[in-house]
Amino acid sequence: MIKEYTLPDKTDLRLIAELDENSRQPISRIARRLRINQNTLQFRLKRLIEEKVILGFYPSIDVSKLGYIAFRVYFNFINTDPLEEEKILNELIKENICTIVAELEANYDAMFMATVKNIQEFYHFWNQFKSKYRKFIENEQISIISRVDHFKRNYLSDIPRKGAESVGQSNQIKIDEGDKKILSFLVKNSRMSALEISAKTQIPPRTVIHKIKQLEKKRIILGYRVNINLNKISYQYFKLNIKLSNTNQIKELEAYCKQNRNVIFIDYTISDWDFELDLEVENKQKLVEFVKSLKTKFPIFKKIEIITFSKYHKIETIPTQ
Repeated sequence: MIKEYTLPDKTDLRLIAELDENSRQPISRIARRLRINQNTLQFRLKRLIEEKVILGFYPSIDVSKLGYIAFRVYFNFINTDPLEEEKILNELIKENICTIVAELEANYDAMFMATVKNIQEFYHFWNQFKSKYRKFIENEQISIISRVDHFKRNYLSDIPRKGAESVGQSNQIKIDEGDKKILSFLVKNSRMSALEISAKTQIPPRTVIHKIKQLEKKRIILGYRVNINLNKISYQYFKLNIKLSNTNQIKELEAYCKQNRNVIFIDYTISDWDFELDLEVENKQKLVEFVKSLKTKFPIFKKIEIITFSKYHKIETIPTQ
């Protein structure tokens, strides 16, 4: 018998919000904060994972401190069927340097982020990908990511809005092989315990704990987040690419968007757009209201491109072996 899916309730959403604040914190700490029995909360977390409301846990990493740069690619499929599209997406998912892969709606069909050490690495990968799939893709748009401000999902609870985790525009910091091994496992699951990481890396548990603390202190690891299936909590993900008639008010526009609890990313890119942001809202009407408020307060908009993210297939922040 197929179990009937139940929408997450207020307690589930508070749990998700706490995990988005810090997905590495123990369930006992969350239980104390929410004043809920620890076993009850553990059961809820297990159910949210089994029902694929929660898709995974990952660290927010400043890739620039590890010597990486990121290229974002949007494209459309052409002359394909669902099987061919799935094959192309699966190849991107398996590719080490493709740290983010997503399916989109409106304007583009898919997006991936290539996190590489230099432009030549991306150029080589992109040329190989095109030589294999050129007849199946079109309308590619490539951007270089300079910085991303990543905000917590405070709209899910009464947790106060804090500053962003800013990824990019940092000087490179040298790390050792042990650090790299630890990061490679945290990227797959940020809730993995020090004992589990120790068993997989042969690094003593106390050393694992110390190294993680040092990576946090150096602001290589900025935080620990949760990957949510937004459809299952009745939210939608939209990206707004904005072209302005002038950039005189861009700082005010940025400050205004940072105050909105539904804005989760502000992207600083080398692209065709002057300002980019991502938000998660209950429905398209909320999106329309938000866009209207922007246009009213800042009458400098020339063009807005709205992209709907339908599904993230992969979020790993940095390449792993």
